[in-house]
Amino acid sequence: MGKIKMINLGCGDIFHKDWINIDFESKSDEVIKHNLLEGIPFLDNEFDVVYHNNVLEHFSKSKGEFIISECYRVMKSGGILRVVVPDLEETVKSYLRQLNAALKNDSIATENHEWLKIEIFDQFMRNYPGGMMGEYLTNKEIRNAEFIINRNGAVVEQLLNQESLNSENSSFKSLLKKHINIIRGRFCKKHIEFYRIGKFRMSGQIHYWFYDKFDLSKLLVNNGFVDVEVKAHGKSKISDWHHYELEPRSSRSTYPLNHLIIEARKQ
Repeated sequence: MGKIKMINLGCGDIFHKDWINIDFESKSDEVIKHNLLEGIPFLDNEFDVVYHNNVLEHFSKSKGEFIISECYRVMKSGGILRVVVPDLEETVKSYLRQLNAALKNDSIATENHEWLKIEIFDQFMRNYPGGMMGEYLTNKEIRNAEFIINRNGAVVEQLLNQESLNSENSSFKSLLKKHINIIRGRFCKKHIEFYRIGKFRMSGQIHYWFYDKFDLSKLLVNNGFVDVEVKAHGKSKISDWHHYELEPRSSRSTYPLNHLIIEARKQ
C-alpha cells in the first residue's frame, strides 16, 4: 500500500511537511498560495485525507457548500474529511450559563458574559485588525483570562501579547499604504475609509457563518459524505494523527472549548 496523500486547507502558520498545505497567503515554501474560492487546485479522487481547521466559517454559507463539494471532489473513495469550526451550540450554552450567573451578581460571570458577546459578534462585525477582542485583551485588567483562554486557546494567548497585536496592525497598515496611493487625490476621506474597511473585510479575518453539529453534519451528508461523527480533540480515524500536531493545545489549557470537530468519509 502506498503512502497516503493528505491536504491541509487554509493552514495558516500550522502545517506539516508530510501534507500538501494551502493558504490564501504563504510565508513558507511548504505552503502553496491559493484562493480556495477558485476551487482546490488538484484533480478528482486524489487525496486520502482532507483537513481544514477554522476555515469554513470564513466563507458565506453558500460558498462554504462549494468548499465542501470541492473537498468531496478531490477525495478518493474511502477518504477521510476532518473539519474544525467554532461551535455555535457550545458558545450559546456557555453564554446562557454566564448570563444566568451574571443576573445573580456574580462579578466574574459578568466579565465572562461581556467576553462571550464580543466573541460571538466581533468576528462578524469588526472593521479593523484585532477588533473588539483585541481591545478587550490589551486595554484593561483581565480577571477572567483563564476562562477566555480555555475557550479560545493559542490565538487568544497571542492577542494577550500587545507586541503581537501591534505587529499585526503594522503589517495591515503597510499593506494598506500600497493601495491607498491609487485612490488618494481622487476621492474624499470618506471614500478612503470605505476602501480601508472593504479591504480589511475581504482579508480573511471575518466570520460569515456559525455552525453547530446539526447543520455541519447535514452539509456533509448533502454533499455525499457518510459516517459523519463528532470527534473529541485528539481522536481521529486519520492514521498517526497525533504525529502531525495540527491541532495544538494552548500552553495554559486543553484544546479550545468553543470548537466543533467532525469527521466524515467519502463512500
